[in-house]
Amino acid sequence: MSLESTTAQPSAIELFRERHSDWIQARVDAGDVLYRIPSGRFFAQSLALFVLSDADKEAEAELVNVCNGHGVIGVYENQLISHPLFADPLPMISADAFDMSGLGWNERDVFKLSSALMSTKVPHHRMRASLGRLMVHARFRLAADQLRRQWWELSNRLRPPLPLHRPAQLPVAIRRAVETPTYRKASVEVAEFWQAFDAFLDKWELTGMATWELPMPCGPLDNLALPVSTVAGAYNFVSRYPWHYPLLDSDDAGETMMDSHRQRAKLYGVKDGMHWESYAHMASILHWESVLGKRYPKSQRVHKFVGSLIQLLADMIGLSTERVEKLRKDARALQSGRKKQLGSRSQ
Repeated sequence: MSLESTTAQPSAIELFRERHSDWIQARVDAGDVLYRIPSGRFFAQSLALFVLSDADKEAEAELVNVCNGHGVIGVYENQLISHPLFADPLPMISADAFDMSGLGWNERDVFKLSSALMSTKVPHHRMRASLGRLMVHARFRLAADQLRRQWWELSNRLRPPLPLHRPAQLPVAIRRAVETPTYRKASVEVAEFWQAFDAFLDKWELTGMATWELPMPCGPLDNLALPVSTVAGAYNFVSRYPWHYPLLDSDDAGETMMDSHRQRAKLYGVKDGMHWESYAHMASILHWESVLGKRYPKSQRVHKFVGSLIQLLADMIGLSTERVEKLRKDARALQSGRKKQLGSRSQ
């Protein structure tokens, strides 16, 4: 009996990168993530922002299919990049929409599931507010940029790929890096990066960095419905509620916890907790505006590009164009430090 050798089949992302290598090179710089553009009913509206060739449209469609097929938002080299706060939400289930009786479900069972899914909607929106607050926080952005430079200065062979999470056993990971016989100086730099990254996650209360533009904020420690990464060893702080998480009166956390959370948030400059929903919307606006704004050169933009982009963002988020424009301006002012908090005038 002869044994035939088998070779591993290339993955969908490897095939995509092979077919569209020139297009990818024109879209992103080295070290950057290639994000998918909005999909579903907003895909055509996104494409309409640009004057595109058939090859452009084909590449965009294939990238969306690859990402949506794996539940991710983009790719970094051959790594798939996911972020739970930008995953497509699960549809609400109703007894009228589906006939579940064949599976033994009754109307009460369907209602319970619908209620359970609905109960995750507000916490998910609040987690997106945490993300939005981080994305516009001037000090956080500066710290992330400094750490990103340290990461990029590592050799290609030893640079850890995105997404970045804290190693489960940080001291072991550092010791192994330092004891690597080859590239000893470079391996010491890797250990120094992981130490800096570990302190960075602690200070800003994150589980990791999906990309350098999209941190992964910690959620409440008692909220098991929220997706978190590497829970074991990921929390070196005591508070149940991270400083960036909007804690509401309806949470019944108790006055002591509420006061402690307010005081900790003030240390990070947070005095506008009542505007948390605006920060949730900013996360979506900043991400999609960045993805689309950087996608193609200005020469490929349609006439009145900004107005069309704002209309797309408004349609996606469910806000008026006036509200989206106001949030865009506020976000830029917060990022630059001209504005310290929402509801205040520029400094």
